[in-house]
Amino acid sequence: MRLTLSKDNINKYSKKGSRTIENLYGFFTAVIPLLGFAIFCILPIVISTIYSFKEINPNATGGPYELSSYISVGFANFKKVITDPVFWKGVGNTFINCLVTPLCMFFGLVIALIVSNTKLFGRNFFKALFFIPYVCSIVATCLIWVCLLEMDGPLYNWFHEHAMPWVDLTNPDFVRPFMIFLGVWSGTGFSVIMYTAALTNTDSGIIEASKIDGANKWQTFWHVTFPSIMPVTFFLLVTGIIGNLQDFTRFSLVGGYDVADGAYITMAYYLYHYMDPYYLKLGLACAASWVLTIIVLVVTITQFVVNRRQGDTTK
Repeated sequence: MRLTLSKDNINKYSKKGSRTIENLYGFFTAVIPLLGFAIFCILPIVISTIYSFKEINPNATGGPYELSSYISVGFANFKKVITDPVFWKGVGNTFINCLVTPLCMFFGLVIALIVSNTKLFGRNFFKALFFIPYVCSIVATCLIWVCLLEMDGPLYNWFHEHAMPWVDLTNPDFVRPFMIFLGVWSGTGFSVIMYTAALTNTDSGIIEASKIDGANKWQTFWHVTFPSIMPVTFFLLVTGIIGNLQDFTRFSLVGGYDVADGAYITMAYYLYHYMDPYYLKLGLACAASWVLTIIVLVVTITQFVVNRRQGDTTK
């Protein structure tokens, strides 16, 4: 018996086959990042949750990586973190460091307004100039500043020769404003680029209409330009605060845990300090990481709520 297929049936089966291949291709394309997210994000979250309620058993015969080497201690690790005055010193330093975000946004907006002027000569050069500190390695920039300001460094000697002995990386009164300066110096470039792009997309017709209605430059900026760039402002605020709450690299490279009366301690640095090489305080470090996560979550939700309420009042 001979099987014959019509042209319509052939087209039907070929379309089904191509659709199946497309579905498989889409599945394997999507599963790779999802698998990476599960391994490097979901799995560490689960493991840190388990270990935050445990501490290592000093009589255990297994290694520090084995769960059988730990005993359950309930919320004792969280209690130690919350009642530790060093932790709260780190919280204070971290929130002081968050001043970097509004300062970066302010200077970034001012510079973006200047370089957005098409009559400015070399505007692209100035954009690149302000963006260079942002794209440079934070490790390299921190080490450069340390070399300049450490004892017998060129800037250290210059300040001390001009009767400014308080310029010292071991002086707590100098460390905090210096770390804010370092954050603003290295982070303003990103705000400049983001605000420049936002100002470029601002509707020029509305600006011209406001000028025709008699608005001056400040009124035009405050009532027309600034509301149009609010999404970028909110994005920079949220991401900047989250980044500053997790800041670790600058503080660990410039100073140390026991330097300048703890002025270099941040919440992330506190967490790292308890991740000793032998993982003897792994449970305490995991508990500290969850406290940090809760603080970041609360601050972020607060920002979204405030932004939504402001949006409702302006409607």
